[in-house]
Amino acid sequence: MLARFTKPHNYDRFCKNAYAILNFDARPILSKIKCPSYIMSGNCDNTVGNDSPYKLNEGIVGSEVLIFDGLGHGLFEEDKDFYNKVLEYCNR
Repeated sequence: MLARFTKPHNYDRFCKNAYAILNFDARPILSKIKCPSYIMSGNCDNTVGNDSPYKLNEGIVGSEVLIFDGLGHGLFEEDKDFYNKVLEYCNR
């Protein structure tokens, strides 16, 4: 039953999106981000890797990094206080 909800409806579209993601690199334009930025990542992120939040932080002047110990890519699902941490940052 779960496969019915997670299975792509169109494999051609899935492949196009997957290849687009593999070739996407925002690092050259990160310096254009001028708003306050909070980079949140788990230190067990097998999707984008554990060095990604630090690369983003290097490219976005004034950004802050919060690393969640033992969590992966789905922080909003994995940490029960995730949204409170976002709200706390936004209310500063």
